[in-house]
Amino acid sequence: MSFRILEFSKENKKILVSHTAIFKAELEGERKKSASSAKKVMKKLEDDKQHSTLGDLDSLAALKKDLEQGE
Repeated sequence: MSFRILEFSKENKKILVSHTAIFKAELEGERKKSASSAKKVMKKLEDDKQHSTLGDLDSLAALKKDLEQGE
């Protein structure tokens, strides 16, 4: 089992260790990873949204030309 030393005092002959500090650090690391992956997903969705919007404009422009030629 792993422990993290929180306090070490030679004068008082005291050592304070914690195993929950390790788990908290691991959870914090996992939270940061999930937050960064969520940011990547949101950025990709935003880019796809912008890309599809530009494609829709081209489609609408072509449709407008067809309608104008039909009149």
